[in-house]
Amino acid sequence: MSLRITTNVARPQPVTIHINGKEVSAYEGETVATALIAELRRIGGAIGAYVIFVQADPGDAPAIALYTSLGTREDVHHFDISTNGSS
Repeated sequence: MSLRITTNVARPQPVTIHINGKEVSAYEGETVATALIAELRRIGGAIGAYVIFVQADPGDAPAIALYTSLGTREDVHHFDISTNGSS
């Protein structure tokens, strides 16, 4: 599933980012996060993944709005475990 309209749309020059050596374009009015998620969906589908896991901090309203528009919210427990053994 594509997240962007591609026919009969005039766009300014895109910002280009690289994911796994592939160029991915993000256009004005389209966040880099949206472009990344579109590419992750493509990659995930190609390797047989059925879901992409993302997270947002409670106060990050733009991220929460984007992720809500694209998927289903799951309330889970998240733990940060230090690599140096401290809490």
